[in-house]
Amino acid sequence: MEEKEDQPLRNKALEARRNAVLAAGIGTGFTPVNLLYNGPAAVILLSVERISSDSFERLLFIRRTSEVKYSLLAPTSSDLHYCDVITSLTRPLAYLRVVRVTKSITANEFEGKWVSVAVIDLERHVTTDIFTEAELQFQKPYVSGWISALHGISADDMTIYCTCGLQRSGQSHIEHWLSGVDLTTKRVDLISKLEGIWF
Repeated sequence: MEEKEDQPLRNKALEARRNAVLAAGIGTGFTPVNLLYNGPAAVILLSVERISSDSFERLLFIRRTSEVKYSLLAPTSSDLHYCDVITSLTRPLAYLRVVRVTKSITANEFEGKWVSVAVIDLERHVTTDIFTEAELQFQKPYVSGWISALHGISADDMTIYCTCGLQRSGQSHIEHWLSGVDLTTKRVDLISKLEGIWF
């Protein structure tokens, strides 16, 4: 009996939540990924995603702390998505991985390929690539690799801390390292070997 009585209250709460999401300019059906604050620009960044059997969407929204409505920070192509967003502590900048997502041959699954690490000017809403895989400088014995996750940025905004998947010449085995990438030289400095992708 209580469940039937509670249903109108639940419906009212769901409707209020839906209206708040629409008023914020986000749209319905999205799941939050993370919320970030950049003090120098006084902005909030909201990463959300929506996945169905046919499509993958990961969107990044921005708003000033004095506003209610978010604006979309859109990539240049619908198959590109912004992942692992981190913000500078001292400058109006955010850093992220740009990933191209395609439908997998396996039903209801998607595949992602890292494209670049980019920076967003949070005052002008302009996104610029910082480096791609081809520009990375690896330490021997590694000859190739990619960025699989971003974790932070140094206080001077000169080094991005990340997880790198690295390969040696002639080997298919992948080793994962917590690394720092110098944004000027694109050199990958190894910090600590990881036993798995995330630990």
